[in-house]
Amino acid sequence: GNIPLNSSYPYYLVPTTVLFEGGMYNSNYYRIPAILYLKDESVLAVCDMRHIYNADLPNKIAVVARRFSPDTRTWSEGYLISGPVRDVGDGDPALVYYRKNQTVFALWTGDKGFFGAGIANASHPQHIYFSRSYDNGITWEDKHDITHFLFSHLCENCDERRREWRCAFVSSGAGLQTREGRLTFALLTKDETNSVRNYLIYSDDYGETWNAYNSYPVTNANEAKLVELNNKSLLLSIRQRGQRKFAITNTLGASWDWAGPMPDVVDSDCNGEIKRY
Repeated sequence: GNIPLNSSYPYYLVPTTVLFEGGMYNSNYYRIPAILYLKDESVLAVCDMRHIYNADLPNKIAVVARRFSPDTRTWSEGYLISGPVRDVGDGDPALVYYRKNQTVFALWTGDKGFFGAGIANASHPQHIYFSRSYDNGITWEDKHDITHFLFSHLCENCDERRREWRCAFVSSGAGLQTREGRLTFALLTKDETNSVRNYLIYSDDYGETWNAYNSYPVTNANEAKLVELNNKSLLLSIRQRGQRKFAITNTLGASWDWAGPMPDVVDSDCNGEIKRY
């Protein structure tokens, strides 16, 4: 039945809403969620809508969103934020709420794969896109392609190392806005030797231009997430089977001051989120 949210029932008996489930909106699978709580007390949830297969890019994938309204206390129907559905796909979204002017940023990857079939190369890379919402996730801009700022042969201002990156995708889930206002995200890359590493990408002008640092904290990397510490250092949490790796930078990613495993943080090899309260 309808149990009041302020009742004494255990939390697991409170009615819930299934946001994304196979079969909804003519899609067989949903994966890779991200969520934001916004200043107007709405909640934005986004997810990969994997229409045919549950595998990664390239596939028929799009980024779908649903929004919880604080006024009606209901969730909207699903709507696309990555543009029309493409056979090569758009997926693995990462969200940031830009607090200075209450804008939502969504970054994702498209076109090519990082592993397996359809793998990218420096001449035909994965592409990294972003879109902004100025009304708490209700409407979105057309997507912007920022690949040419960051890596591959499309990048005219990159050094030779970044021009030879074969693949790169932003870790899905959450990015970071620092206290000074910088937008920054963890990037996973693969170079011409198939070495897989993490770097940080950033924008200091509200997403108009982007750049990437050339310093990486560890080898044998995977998806990673960021938090800013009290002293303005950035802490990177890196997916790794067995134990998560952590790394600290005091230069916003230009160099790394420490990196290593944390034996007390057991990791099941997942894209684990990290939050600072």
